[in-house]
Amino acid sequence: MSLLLIVLLGGLIFYMIKAGNSFVTIKITHWLLVVYTSVLVLSTIAVAVLTEETISQAKGGQEVHDEGLSSLYTNLSKGQIDKADEYLIKEIKFDNYQNQTLTITASPDYGSQVFVEKKQGEDSTVELFLYGNELTVDGYDFSNIIKLPDIELAGHTLSIVPIRQNIDLSIATNSYPIRQFTGEFIQNHYFSSGESFIYLRVPRDLELNAENVYLEVVDK
Repeated sequence: MSLLLIVLLGGLIFYMIKAGNSFVTIKITHWLLVVYTSVLVLSTIAVAVLTEETISQAKGGQEVHDEGLSSLYTNLSKGQIDKADEYLIKEIKFDNYQNQTLTITASPDYGSQVFVEKKQGEDSTVELFLYGNELTVDGYDFSNIIKLPDIELAGHTLSIVPIRQNIDLSIATNSYPIRQFTGEFIQNHYFSSGESFIYLRVPRDLELNAENVYLEVVDK
């Protein structure tokens, strides 16, 4: 795009110089004014085009995010965790779990979705997989600033303890004249929430209880 602007501007200047030599002598200050005005006009058009491309890319990124989240949910609900590796954030194993029951609990405002698969063989290990998608704003990835929930097993209680955090982001927007060309709204931004899911693989005879979490048993 910048190369095209240079070519167009060079052609315009060449044409005006040629015309000036043929018909009229123009003062150098007038030339500078014409060149400056041309640069402003072409730059405004270029910014408008580039901004429209950015908006289109952001919309495309939002669609990809939504499709990825839907695909992740579908794969976990079917127990196809091998297809969800790209979203795997953390894996924890609790070996030799001997209790007959397991209570899964979380804080009321966490609203965690937990998928549970009961193993077929004689296996006393409780396996936990934490999955999540990225936190993005207008296509920029801020996932590295998200604090993962603490996972604690005490007795027969598995606790999901989210860590509260405030995230302050500054988002720049185009000026009013540019938005007149692009039709862009000042609040036209795209966010993905950084949602997470937990997948458990537990002994087949283990009795499960839930507090403030939604359990979905995977039928494999």
